[in-house]
Amino acid sequence: MRRWRRSWLLALAAVLGAGGLLLWSQGVTAQVRASLLACLQGLVPSLFPFLVLASFLARSPAGDALGRLLTPLLRWGFRLPACCGGTVLLGLLGGYPAGARGISLLLAQGRLTQSQAARALGFCVNPGAAFLVTYVGGSLLGDASLGWALFFSVTGSSLLLGVLSGLGQPLPPRESPPPPPAQGAAPLFQAVRDASAALVSLGGWVLLFGAASPLLQGAGLWDLGAGLLGAGGLLTPRDAQSVLGFLWEVTAGAGTAAQAGASGPVFAFGLAFGGLCVHLQILSLFSPFPGRLGRFFLFRLLHGLGAAGLFLVLRPLFWGEGATAVWTSLGGGVPQAEAFSATWLGGLSLVLLCGAFLLLTGRERETEDCAAGGDVLQ
Repeated sequence: MRRWRRSWLLALAAVLGAGGLLLWSQGVTAQVRASLLACLQGLVPSLFPFLVLASFLARSPAGDALGRLLTPLLRWGFRLPACCGGTVLLGLLGGYPAGARGISLLLAQGRLTQSQAARALGFCVNPGAAFLVTYVGGSLLGDASLGWALFFSVTGSSLLLGVLSGLGQPLPPRESPPPPPAQGAAPLFQAVRDASAALVSLGGWVLLFGAASPLLQGAGLWDLGAGLLGAGGLLTPRDAQSVLGFLWEVTAGAGTAAQAGASGPVFAFGLAFGGLCVHLQILSLFSPFPGRLGRFFLFRLLHGLGAAGLFLVLRPLFWGEGATAVWTSLGGGVPQAEAFSATWLGGLSLVLLCGAFLLLTGRERETEDCAAGGDVLQ
């Protein structure tokens, strides 16, 4: 009965989607064209080289060599084996799917456990440095210093999550398992093939979400979602629209937020969270997905909150006259007199983030201990 209802619901959704495509065909066509252009101008040039590197480092001894340089941070900080060195570095600098692609390959090779892969995914999903500094800061906001502030906020929150997720975890062996011998083509050839296939899949998700945006807007669902986000009064109408854009698709969301004049913490939260489109791209790289989906999305939320708090702390360091003029022209300017207030508010948000995370991990450990006790009794 449940399967029958699900089939009819899916069929109804398909019929409504087809009707929407016919009703708002011009908007869908224009948005798909814009998404395709964004892929060619931004996604392919910035992401393809890092996807090649992610696959190459996972398939060759180069990843282990790089991991040995980062062994203290990997083993004692993140409680991950040395083979993750290149993957973690790319996850912090290379763009959202780059780190996830490396994790999926290491997991398929048996060099990472399911638990280690799930923890690595919790903090290795980040926007690339070039995307934040050049595109968001330089192009959208008109000041690269704001891009650097966003980069350090997002990256700092990621590193904090990585350290917190390693608390209480067993220390991995000093030497990680070697990569399996290459079969068929050389690692570089396999890396180019892997990156090309992954890029086609990732681009398809961007086009799909671009096509769905006019349908949501035409049906009134977009304004409804923005109204719900701003119902509590914590977000202004423009920030609610911007947050919704980030939650849907991060590249288009950044453009929407810049046009709306969203505040800096909204940018930091949205860029760290990543958006549903990015999340589905990552899920498509794994079969099956390591860990629990709820835990993955919770980490995305914590990452966003931590980045927003760090932006408030770091903002005075990057708050020059040029940045003030740019942000004020966008509608997100904050007077210099509020810098101290922003700093302690940011620090408070980070303390609350750490407390929530430790409470969560404590409950998870209690559950694991109970499960272990049950196994012993059996």
